[in-house]
Amino acid sequence: MVYNGVSRVWKWRFISLIFTVSAVQSSTVTIGNPATPASSGLSKGRRVFLLAEGSPLPSLILNLDVYFRNLNPLFLQTWRREVKGEFKFRLIEEYKIYPERIGENKISASDLPCMLLNTDDRIGLYIEDQPSSVVFVYDFDHPAALSFTYEDDVSSSAALGDTLDFDTLPLALSFSVNAELYIGEKTSLGHYTVPTCADLANFTKSTTTLNPIGPTNPTQKGEKGDKGDRGAPGIPAAGTLIESDSLGPSVIP
Repeated sequence: MVYNGVSRVWKWRFISLIFTVSAVQSSTVTIGNPATPASSGLSKGRRVFLLAEGSPLPSLILNLDVYFRNLNPLFLQTWRREVKGEFKFRLIEEYKIYPERIGENKISASDLPCMLLNTDDRIGLYIEDQPSSVVFVYDFDHPAALSFTYEDDVSSSAALGDTLDFDTLPLALSFSVNAELYIGEKTSLGHYTVPTCADLANFTKSTTTLNPIGPTNPTQKGEKGDKGDRGAPGIPAAGTLIESDSLGPSVIP
């Protein structure tokens, strides 16, 4: 049978193709605060800070955007809430980060281990050395970070699996760090699949931008045009070339 010139078989193939293409949709979400240039930081180390915003769904860290004021290393951590409604979190994973430069650093998934976050898991920064490399700003549009300070007379810090009781900072201090999270694929039913490390690797490959390739069959060369009129003689060149002074790089206060 034919519907407006399209056979029943081809019509169902077309519908099937549309459903197949739109059945899944990869998505990302960003949490944290803008990597704002600043000079304010912590003068003392041995402190852990958690982003106030948790992962909305099971996710993998895709990119980090951090502003550093020095090259002191720090630990990127993931923490999981132990009791709903309380600020008790358990250390799940950590990875030491070495800033590449002073200023904004964009750290991609290829430079990080595959770090899985469950729903409401928090990204943490353990600042071991002093002064801290990561900076903070006063941002009243974002909730204040959670913090924990280790005792000065105890040299050890939390091990994987340890639970700490965090406090809310009294001021609206936001650390200049945000994370882009890969939250898997959205199905046609509106659910998201739990992402895997293999999914993250495939996603990063699929989103890599390649340089465009020019046409393989260039057009043929056109016919030669008529010769134009001879122009007037130009102005003689000057005897000395004067170079202008270049400006130095701008300095962020």
